[in-house]
Amino acid sequence: MATQPPRGFYDLLPPIASQLHELCDTGLKAMELFGYKLYQTPCVEMASVFDRSLGEDSDIVHKEMFRFQNRKEEWLCLRPEGTAGIARLIATHKLGRELPLKMIYYGPMFRYERPQKGRQRQFHQFGLERLGSSTALSESEVIQSSHAFLKALDLDASCKLEINTLGDDDSREAYKQTLVAYFEPLKEKLSDDSQRRLDTNPLRILDSKAPEDQDIVTNAPKLADSLNEESQSHFKKVLVLLDEMKIPYTINPKLVRGLDYYSHTVFEWTTDKLGTQSAVLAGGRYDKLTKQMGGATLQGIGWAAGLERLMLLKQEINNTKTKTVTDVEPKIGVLILDPKAQGAALRLTSKLRAANKTCEIYEGKANKLSEKAKKRGCTSFIFLGEQEVLDGVATIKTPQQEDKKINL
Repeated sequence: MATQPPRGFYDLLPPIASQLHELCDTGLKAMELFGYKLYQTPCVEMASVFDRSLGEDSDIVHKEMFRFQNRKEEWLCLRPEGTAGIARLIATHKLGRELPLKMIYYGPMFRYERPQKGRQRQFHQFGLERLGSSTALSESEVIQSSHAFLKALDLDASCKLEINTLGDDDSREAYKQTLVAYFEPLKEKLSDDSQRRLDTNPLRILDSKAPEDQDIVTNAPKLADSLNEESQSHFKKVLVLLDEMKIPYTINPKLVRGLDYYSHTVFEWTTDKLGTQSAVLAGGRYDKLTKQMGGATLQGIGWAAGLERLMLLKQEINNTKTKTVTDVEPKIGVLILDPKAQGAALRLTSKLRAANKTCEIYEGKANKLSEKAKKRGCTSFIFLGEQEVLDGVATIKTPQQEDKKINL
């Protein structure tokens, strides 16, 4: 009988599960101020949703998707990311009559990759999508929302914004031809993945982490040199608006993002506090994704953040270790010394919780109750015996503080 979850999957125990929920709750409240509403898609989708949207040559589709067949021999998969599922949701429910659509989602995602710190095969993302506008203003406001999200989590000072443009379709096509002309004579020196991508999507070579590709990529032609006038003008407007908001940024010409559906503005928030796993939030614009799903053409821009990585960053900033179950928020221990006090204990804890006080009931051998409650994080104690029930009054005892009376 298996006693461990599969490799790359893990159980969420207190207080980590609560911390994960708190991140989502904080994010929801911050994004509701921008007018976004919560939408959720299922964890299981038809595999075609991601095959056609992410690109069959993407690492996610090519190597990382959990695929399986149902009894009808249809190919399903565990969702590897959120945006394509949201686009499918829009097409399914024929949304888009009232624009812009401003959507938030969060939940578990699944990718078959080598588990490492801050990245497991099941992980959690918080994401946001704005659809129905292709203006520089809408892109800038979405980037502003990502900054507000990090600020709400007290992480904005530890992250920096990197931004780039992929240009429009014409600009990208011209750039692909330039890249092929540059990489073709060097093909034999490229990694196996990059050699394959040279024939399918040469832009992905720029994002390669293979050591043998680094020098070649460094000297590759720059996308900025292939941008047409319209694409250049659009990107400049985005940067001007970021300057207006006083959001610092660095233009990173090698930032291309790994999915086929992106165009124009792409961005990442990165940190230097997590080693090689530097990206904590990433996003960009997409114009044709909803049409690929069978819906109307809705230009969109969005972002997603890995919640496990954000928790690691918060721990690193606060110089704290991962907490254990005994580190939960302090609470009141209601200790039953006599079975006749059970009803009084239930009435009392109901009253305490109505006053937003965290409390737990403990029953058993009197000499061990305090020790058990302390191990569970209790710092205040109420002892309930036969006399307390008769008097209708109990005492809250807190070390180094004056005792307080409370009516039962």
